Amino acid sequence: MYYPNPQLYHLNRDAPYRFKPGGVIAVEGQDLTRAMTRQEVRARLGDQECEVKTLDNTHLYCEPPETQPMSEDDGNELPALKVEPTVVYRGSLHVLWVFYRCSTGVL
Repeated sequence: MYYPNPQLYHLNRDAPYRFKPGGVIAVEGQDLTRAMTRQEVRARLGDQECEVKTLDNTHLYCEPPETQPMSEDDGNELPALKVEPTVVYRGSLHVLWVFYRCSTGVL
């Protein structure tokens, strides 16, 4: 059966997303569960896994590592959040750049 590709929306197109360790990142979208389950989607933040906690039709929630991961892009110091299905690889979506905040400011 064919389903249209799910759509994920960028959190902020103009500036990096500021993340406080201990929280989750919520990504909005459309038709997220029509063609995949939580177990069939992978989220990566830089060079590390962002554990997908919940996936419903309009939201993906993932728990990032406690410390800021390294960027996989040599031209940027900030890690990017990328989301992709694991069943049929059709590419990934770069959702946002992420700043980690700590008690002394931005890491």
